Amino acid sequence: ISELKIFSSLNIKTLIKKFELQEVLIAIPSMSEDQKNKIIDKLKNYSVKVSSLPGINEIAKGKFKIEDR
Repeated sequence: ISELKIFSSLNIKTLIKKFELQEVLIAIPSMSEDQKNKIIDKLKNYSVKVSSLPGINEIAKGKFKIEDR
């Protein structure tokens, strides 16, 4: 995605430390809620902001909100 690097969630701890991450984007809209929650639970141990892309069903049903940062 543009200049963003994409990594597996398997090495979260190492990646956060190595790149001094402040934000993590979960960019797999087709991922189940259970899978997303497992990743989010892992990230709770770190002071990073977590965002995720909505799935196509959420977009179609208007269940997401785009906000300016």
